[in-house]
Amino acid sequence: MHFFEWQLFGHDDEENIRRHIRICHDVCHAAVMFEDQDEVLGKYAAAGMQVGKIQVSSALRMDLDLFEPPAAEARRAAMKQLSQFAEDRYLHQTVVRRGGEDMFYEDLRPALEAEAADPRGEWRVHFHVPIYLQEFGRLRATQEQIEQCMAAAVKHTNCQHYEVETYAWGVLPAELKQPELAAGIAEELQWFKSLITSGKEARDHG
Repeated sequence: MHFFEWQLFGHDDEENIRRHIRICHDVCHAAVMFEDQDEVLGKYAAAGMQVGKIQVSSALRMDLDLFEPPAAEARRAAMKQLSQFAEDRYLHQTVVRRGGEDMFYEDLRPALEAEAADPRGEWRVHFHVPIYLQEFGRLRATQEQIEQCMAAAVKHTNCQHYEVETYAWGVLPAELKQPELAAGIAEELQWFKSLITSGKEARDHG
């Protein structure tokens, strides 16, 4: 937002800039940073910044504080499962929130190493998992953030461009892979279509 306010707005061509230069909002990126989807889109609108595209994506999540005592074994199992996502083709920025503090790591592997001695808190990882997934083993996805973003988009934007942006099919753990890439993409699009349809029906009858 600072870039728009400090570098783009306030000049003679501001009207054209506001029309043609817009925000590309990525649901996964906001979720990894623990940002509230409604709040973020509301801030864009309040600043006069239009959203040109929303990238529909889901982040990887692990909440170690949800495990009930005795939790040590469950935490170890969750960390082991999460380690399957530590691959070297892409960077998987990771934020660990515990005790009211956020720890930022540029990739998942350094996060796993740094937190191994006492793994706790909620982890959010920039690893685009298929958007139709909600829970798998001891891990979860930020699927509900997509639903929250869609509701916020209707309220705060006039965005008409939505892109389902999962690109990590080739590096998913084996148990999450689809037999055919097309099958995975089709399931994602069907899930998103159902979400859009149910949201429209709720608004029409609201």
